[in-house]
Amino acid sequence: METLKSLELFQSGNNCAQAVLLAHAEELGLTESQAKKIAACFGGGMCVGDVCGAISGAMMVLGMRHFATDADPAEEKVKSRKIGMDFMNAMKQLYGSTDCRDILSQGGRAACVKVITSASEMLAAGE
Repeated sequence: METLKSLELFQSGNNCAQAVLLAHAEELGLTESQAKKIAACFGGGMCVGDVCGAISGAMMVLGMRHFATDADPAEEKVKSRKIGMDFMNAMKQLYGSTDCRDILSQGGRAACVKVITSASEMLAAGE
């Protein structure tokens, strides 16, 4: 369900990071406005072609899902780093890179749709 929602949000004009985070906003206790603001500067590889916005949006979801603020920060840092690295590595295996500029070279906006779909499906699978 979130995959379709992410794609609809992207097609309606939200950037890729916003589309992924917004699809999970309710689950994470964020308002639509908060999610849009948080992810606003992450689309287009943080506006400069670096880490793909869909991947950044998914990393935000993973952090919100798995980081416990009432636990030992050092332990949570180790746990969240592993979760994040596993996700980044999975995306890199799929696309050969996690950078927007490299992914866009594989098909422009259609490549964005593929990454949004992959990221959303991984989040739905609990990764």
